[in-house]
Amino acid sequence: MLQGAAVIANSQSTLDQLHDYANAMGRAVPPNCVALLAAGSQFDSKPEPNQLINSSPHVLIHNPALFEQPYFVVLGTIEPRKNHALLINVWRNWGEDAALLVVIGQAGWDNQEVISQLNDPKEFGNRVVWIQDADDELLKRLVLGARALLFPSFVEGFGIPLAEALALGTPVIAGNLDVYREFAGNVPHYLPVNDESSWLKTVRVYAAENSLERNDQIERLRLLKLPTWGEHFNKVDELLDSLDLSANSHSATRLRSSNTSLSTTEHVLQGFSLRKKSILLRFLSAMGAHSEKREFVWGAKKQACPSAVGVEDGFIRSVGLGADLVSPLSWVFDTRGMYFDATKPSDLEWLLQNEEYSALQLQRAAKLRKSLITTGATKYNLSGQNWNRPTSLATQQVVLAVGQVESDASILLGSHTVRTNAQLLQAIRLKRPDAYIVYKPHPDVVAGLRSGGSASFADLRSKHQYADEVILDADMSQLLKVVDEVHVITSLSGFEALIRGVSVVVYGAPFYAGWGLTADVDLPVNISSRRTRKLKLDELVAATLIDYPVYIDPNLDVLITPEQALVVLQTQKALQQPDATLLQPLRRQLLKWWAILRGHY
Repeated sequence: MLQGAAVIANSQSTLDQLHDYANAMGRAVPPNCVALLAAGSQFDSKPEPNQLINSSPHVLIHNPALFEQPYFVVLGTIEPRKNHALLINVWRNWGEDAALLVVIGQAGWDNQEVISQLNDPKEFGNRVVWIQDADDELLKRLVLGARALLFPSFVEGFGIPLAEALALGTPVIAGNLDVYREFAGNVPHYLPVNDESSWLKTVRVYAAENSLERNDQIERLRLLKLPTWGEHFNKVDELLDSLDLSANSHSATRLRSSNTSLSTTEHVLQGFSLRKKSILLRFLSAMGAHSEKREFVWGAKKQACPSAVGVEDGFIRSVGLGADLVSPLSWVFDTRGMYFDATKPSDLEWLLQNEEYSALQLQRAAKLRKSLITTGATKYNLSGQNWNRPTSLATQQVVLAVGQVESDASILLGSHTVRTNAQLLQAIRLKRPDAYIVYKPHPDVVAGLRSGGSASFADLRSKHQYADEVILDADMSQLLKVVDEVHVITSLSGFEALIRGVSVVVYGAPFYAGWGLTADVDLPVNISSRRTRKLKLDELVAATLIDYPVYIDPNLDVLITPEQALVVLQTQKALQQPDATLLQPLRRQLLKWWAILRGHY
């Protein structure tokens, strides 16, 4: 259930228990709603209680006169949870003047003692009748004529028999469970589920012809408004409207309909390692595109292969770095360009410039954005220390400068003035001379997988010329909560800051710049002339996180929604699988030397 797209709970009590289970397992509950159940429409009409039909094989049902005396009904499968044993003990201790108990329900499991007693009519002097097969009409007439429905279950997710009895106007004596109060309020007579003496005393009172307690419940029942199926499905529809249950993405659709097919019998792949090739095949299979013949290129190689499909990591990727060989939850497939290449349009830019989103789609984007904030999800979801503002900075503006790998394609293809971390820090100091500047290098640089470039840690720490503080190990999600402004060249952290309502100043041309949501310092005319719309934040979220990426279940290799991806992400964060940490030092050292050999360090 926790891996599903959504959860429809039959009661708040059930949902609360699911949350408790998820918390104990370190898991997150998917999008959910509480949609109370209702009695069926067949319970709207009330037949005469003495019009019993002979549809039951039980011999006693053929004697309608037997049911002209006071009787009680218990309805449910004969299993321990339903607590029939309590009622059997009550009837055994009642005595010769006991009313009739009609037990309706098939034999269940792990309850042989109760079943053997029900099979022996002499056990209770014919004061207990067991009907294993009753159609709806017979059930209605039996419940309608009863002094009360007895419902001593230890636990229920909802309690349909209780709802059906109250819909017919029949009083109920039930266990004191929170779930009943959600839809029945204080109407039923509640008793502890293990107090036989209280049950015996109460059924005796309700069996009396002019029982004041029974009449009082009937009066309370007249004012009760039970849940309806219309209300149930209104709740369900509202939840479903917020989801894309097909988990199909615009990217998958574009890929299937694009004209990039080749005449060769195999995919042409450029820039893919063996590991990435296997991941690509998983994504293509999930999208139903595995039989197509196309050329795929990884990352910046797309620029030299305009007819190929560009592939890159998505924006909600994993718990850990791709450089540490942590498998991705999302990739993007771009038939026009790549989102980080500002020199030409991409599928993402096309969506942002042209796609019109409905109110329901924007509501879904808003919910997804809030979920990102609540869960603290980022691209890599790296754990880190919390950073707190120094007490001396109560009034001083705090600016976060986000470092990048200077050889990254997003800088090479997305900025022409500020292209190094040192230049970024200098520009921030000129723009915010009185601010407290906190510099956070890129995680790959901190991990030793890529070069720190122009802004080395030693220089920054010793001179403090441009950065007042350098943070190597910090939780980005938490950090964005305590800074006033974020400055970036093209870093995705700018997008993550926008999602959280933080002001963003951009010195390059990332995909989220130029739409009126950021302060753009140096956006070239050729880019601003393509990005002419003024977007709302949730339009940016809808295109960037819902329509553009492809999300895949890491275990089932099927497409999932971004909402489901968040659930998987939270599960991974909670479990903290050790595969990314046990061999991490060795991996990183090997990757570092490989980067040096390739000239990328």
